[in-house]
Amino acid sequence: MTIASAVQLRLSDATFTLLRDHILVKTGIFLGDGKKYLVESRLVGHLADKGFTSFEEYYQYIKRSGDSAEEETFFDVMTTNETYFFRDNPQLDFFEKLVVPMIKSENAAGRKFRIWSAGCSSGEEPYTLAVMAKTALPGIAMQQLEIIGTDLSKTCLGLAKAGIYSAYSIRNIPEPALARFFMRKTNEYCISREIRELVRLDKLNLSDQPSLNRMRGFNLIFCKNVFIYFSDEVRMKIAEGFNKALLPGGMLVLGPSEYLKDCSRLFAPQKHGQCVYYRKI
Repeated sequence: MTIASAVQLRLSDATFTLLRDHILVKTGIFLGDGKKYLVESRLVGHLADKGFTSFEEYYQYIKRSGDSAEEETFFDVMTTNETYFFRDNPQLDFFEKLVVPMIKSENAAGRKFRIWSAGCSSGEEPYTLAVMAKTALPGIAMQQLEIIGTDLSKTCLGLAKAGIYSAYSIRNIPEPALARFFMRKTNEYCISREIRELVRLDKLNLSDQPSLNRMRGFNLIFCKNVFIYFSDEVRMKIAEGFNKALLPGGMLVLGPSEYLKDCSRLFAPQKHGQCVYYRKI
C-alpha cells in the first residue's frame, strides 16, 4: 500500500469505539473520546504496511482471526509511551534520601530489599533505580537488592533486555554514572552488566488478576504514569493488588500527576519533600 493510500485511511467513531473497547477488555486501559486522533495516527502507518484497506477491516481481523502476534503488536502500538532515565526529580530525591537508607538498613539485618517497577516500558525506570542504588551503595549485589520490571508490551521488554539506549534517552544521567555504567557505541549507549544483574524483566498485564496475585513480598512499588490509562474500577483492583504485593509498611509511588482515589483502607498518603507516596496500612 502506498503512503498516499495510507493517508486516506480514516477512523470512524463507531470503529474507534470497537477498538477502544477491545483494548479495555484485554488490558484494562481506557481511551477516552479525545483519544480518537491518537489511535488513528498511531495505527494508520501500521495498517498500510500490513495491507489493510480500512480500520474496520483491521478490527475484524484482530477480533476474529486468532492472530495473537498481531493482537500483541496492536497493543504495543497503542500503549507504548515515551520514557527516559532519571525522570521526575522529586521522586528521585525520595529514592536517594529515604529509600536508599532503608535498603542499607534491611541489608544490615540480613534481608533483601525488593522493588517492583510496574509498567516499566523499555526499562529506563528500573535501570535508573539500579544505577542510583549502585552509586550510593557500590557493593550492593543481587542477593541484597532485587528490582523487577514488568510491562504489558513484549516489544518494550525486548528493548529493555537489550539495554541499548539513544542519546535522547540518557540525556539526564549524571556524567559520573554515565561514564561508569554505560558503554558508548556510536550514537547509542549500552548499559553495564552490573546494573543488568540487579534488574529482572518480565511480561505482566496489571489488569489480569491471576498475574497480579503472583506478585508478593515487595518493599517498594513504582507505578508511574500508568494509572491515568485505567478506569476507576480497574485502578481500584490494581491498588488492591499492590497492597497485597507489599510487605507491611511497604510503599507505593505513582506518577507526579497521579493520585489514589478512595483507597484510605489500603494506603496512607505521605510526603517526602515534593514527592507524595503511599504507605501500606
